[in-house]
Amino acid sequence: MAETVRAFDYRGNVGEATTVVQADLRAPTGWIVSPEQLTVVHGATVDVTVESPDTDLQSITSA
Repeated sequence: MAETVRAFDYRGNVGEATTVVQADLRAPTGWIVSPEQLTVVHGATVDVTVESPDTDLQSITSA
């Protein structure tokens, strides 16, 4: 989508610039590959493998 910004000064002069902005409105998707659901794990740290078809993920965190 194209967006236009206009700036006005006290003398009434106007400056304008237009650019194309791309908005990513889709939520990322993904799933846990391992450990499998209902698997009992032990230890202070658990390695989790996640897969996602999204190519623009910034990070994945646990909740």
